[in-house]
Amino acid sequence: MKKFKFTFVILFAALGMYIYSIVTAPIPYSVIDQDNSGIVSLDEISELTNLKVRTLIKTGEICRQYYWQHPDDTVHQVCEPSTASN
Repeated sequence: MKKFKFTFVILFAALGMYIYSIVTAPIPYSVIDQDNSGIVSLDEISELTNLKVRTLIKTGEICRQYYWQHPDDTVHQVCEPSTASN
């Protein structure tokens, strides 16, 4: 019975980490699901550790650009109006 409880705790913890990774990701679910299967695989979750971000300042807005390994592989961009006054 102890083995069952231990296994249940480990599975519950793994499920919790899986859900936490998806919920706290800075990019939308549709971007995390790279193969558009509707289910985020463990491989796609592990790709979140390779996610990088850079800040771009454009005319009138500041953008956060998310990319996987190389800056040319932009996967998501979020822009907000600049609050700087002239």
